[in-house]
Amino acid sequence: MKSSLRKSLRSFLFFLPFSSFVFISNAQDNTSSSGKNGSSFYLMWGYNRDMYSRSTLHFAGSNPNGSYDFKVEKARAHDQPDMDNFFRTPPTVPQYNLNIGFMFNEKKGWGIEGSWNHLKYVMNDNEVRHVKGEIYGQRIDKDTLITPDFVKFEHTNGNNYLMISLVKRLVIYESKNKNLRFGGLVKPGGGVLIPKTDSRVLGYHNDGPFKLSGIVIGVTGSLRIDLFKYFFLDTGLQAAEAFYTWGKIYNGRVKHNFLSLQYTYAAGINIPIGHKL
Repeated sequence: MKSSLRKSLRSFLFFLPFSSFVFISNAQDNTSSSGKNGSSFYLMWGYNRDMYSRSTLHFAGSNPNGSYDFKVEKARAHDQPDMDNFFRTPPTVPQYNLNIGFMFNEKKGWGIEGSWNHLKYVMNDNEVRHVKGEIYGQRIDKDTLITPDFVKFEHTNGNNYLMISLVKRLVIYESKNKNLRFGGLVKPGGGVLIPKTDSRVLGYHNDGPFKLSGIVIGVTGSLRIDLFKYFFLDTGLQAAEAFYTWGKIYNGRVKHNFLSLQYTYAAGINIPIGHKL
C-alpha cells in the first residue's frame, strides 16, 4: 500500500469521528421520531475483507543455531477471507465479526459496543525487502528476497481485535409504523490484540498460542437498515492502527505496527428493554 494511501487511512482514522459528530450535531433534531428515550441490546454477526499498509517487522530471538535481531522493512501483507467453502466449514473459519451493543439512549442515539473482529494478516512471500540487523553474529544490511525458508509470517487465526467502542447513531429516515428505519453509526474505540501467530523464522516454526500481543485503536462508520424493529442489516468501514509489541515466534518475539482498512457486512437482532428512562 502506497504511503499516500497510508496517510489517507490515518486521516480517516483520526478525523472521521470529529467530522461525523459535527454532522450528527447539525442533524440532531432528526435522531429519533419516536420521542422516547428507550434502550436496547443488539447482537450482530458478519464478515469482513481487509487491506493493510506496509510495515517493518522486527524479529528478535534465538534458536539452536544462535541468536538474531533484525528488521524486514516495508513488508506488504494481504488478508485471507477463506470463503471458498463457506457452507462446508464452520462460520468462524472466514474473517468474521461479532458485535454486542447496548443503546442506553435510543432517542439521542448513544450506546456502547464490544466487538471481536477476526481479521487475517499474511505477509507476502517471495518479495525483495531491505533487511537490517544481525543474524547469528553476522551483520546484514541489504535488499533480500524474503522466501518462506527465511521468514514466513502470518496472523491467520488471526489478527484479532477485541475492542470497546462508543456508539453514536443518527436516524435519517423512519417509517410511520416504525417497521423501517435507515441511518448511520459512528464508533470510535480501542482495545487489545489477541492473535494466534503462525511463523517460520530462519527455518524454525511456531504456531500460537493465542496471546495478548499489543493494542489497537480505530473508528468505524457504518450504514444500518432496521426491519420490523427487531432485525437489521449493517455495512461499514473501519480504519484502525494495530501496535504489535510482543508477538510470539519460536523462542522470541516480533514487533510491528500497521494500518488496516476493514470492510464489513453483517446482520443482527435488536432486543428492546425499555421505553422510558
